[in-house]
Amino acid sequence: MSNEEPKPDPASDRRKKTRYAISPTYRLNAVLALNDDTSKAAGGAWKNWAGTLVDLSATGANIQVNLAAVAFPENRCWLKLSLGPFKLDIPGTVAHFVCSARSGVCGINFDFSNSGVEKAYHRVFDTAVIGASLAPVDASSDNYGRHLEQFAGKNSSLLTVWRETDGGELNGFEFHTARYRVDADKVTLPDGSFRQVLNFSLTTARKGAESGTPMPVTDSQAAELRWLFGLTVSNLAKSVPADVRKYLQALASG
Repeated sequence: MSNEEPKPDPASDRRKKTRYAISPTYRLNAVLALNDDTSKAAGGAWKNWAGTLVDLSATGANIQVNLAAVAFPENRCWLKLSLGPFKLDIPGTVAHFVCSARSGVCGINFDFSNSGVEKAYHRVFDTAVIGASLAPVDASSDNYGRHLEQFAGKNSSLLTVWRETDGGELNGFEFHTARYRVDADKVTLPDGSFRQVLNFSLTTARKGAESGTPMPVTDSQAAELRWLFGLTVSNLAKSVPADVRKYLQALASG
């Protein structure tokens, strides 16, 4: 009998990673590229299948695609994510392909041998994690008598929304993560109407600042944070009320 310690199974480790559900409103576009080994072309031919993300984990994904797509375990594949100028192609292997009456769901194990690809992926994965993990926590009225609702999630995230009364109209919010803070100010337009404008600040500790102290942002940093905030609120969990999800998504798109 061998005294060697059993080696860990990488596939088993991947299956243990937490999967986070992806909302149909999530802004990222997803395409699954599969290789047709039956093609006469050398090495087969790649075909892109537009899909809908089902869930994401730190090391893989499930994506729903057209039933005409065919994939087998261990086949090479690519998950292509995009949003405007942002494009990220992630190599991987097929973990499983499950067919239903109308579509197929392909499970993917990512290949992160390129650390740059992994870093870029986690930039967007974190937005999905935060949005999907937000859940209600106890809150009470603030010093102005407004009704508060709060939702806490991963990455030290906390969403606070204000209503004039319990169940009443939304009139403000604050959203914090370990990295940034965002809220909205009402500004008066020339026609006398009002519009809410988003404000961003960094919460990461900087030299000469206490931990968590908000720090001003440059225009480029504000654009980056707006992009991340937009992705996050496009994947809010259903534990966040529908009117709150609609309110934040509208602000992020404005």
